[in-house]
Amino acid sequence: MPFRFAALALLVAMPCHAASSLTLLDTERNRPITVYLEPPAKPEQCSTAHKCPVAIFSPGYGNGANEYGFITGALSGLGYLGVAVTHQLPTDAPMDPDGDLPRQRQVMIGRGAANLAFVQKSLAPAHPRYDWSRVLLVGHSLGGDSSALRAGAERAQVAALVTLDN
Repeated sequence: MPFRFAALALLVAMPCHAASSLTLLDTERNRPITVYLEPPAKPEQCSTAHKCPVAIFSPGYGNGANEYGFITGALSGLGYLGVAVTHQLPTDAPMDPDGDLPRQRQVMIGRGAANLAFVQKSLAPAHPRYDWSRVLLVGHSLGGDSSALRAGAERAQVAALVTLDN
């Protein structure tokens, strides 16, 4: 019986906010980009006068935006709007282990960095209660490389960079 009360207390204490996903269309590159949005734990504290920070997460090769909820959830708990971006499409050529891996990776890293720039620019008008002018970029593996390339190219638009196993 005590376990049930502890579990119930934990559920009541957890923040209640709904994560959502949407697909943006980059018409210049004719590329759909799926993003997963996790609002901050206390979204009511975000306003156009007091904007909440944004963290954009890039997953590793072959992983989708919705597979890293433990990271976007942690960022949400810290007050960030957590945004995760899926970089690979089913129509993208997979990595060929017998091919020129550095060249293949460079193409994927560049595409990921372009996706990050597009997402940041596209979501800002629809979500004015968040600070899109200087975002935290977080990336795992190949996503870390894309995040680093984006941060290097647009330092003024990136508050900080965290890479995991890139």
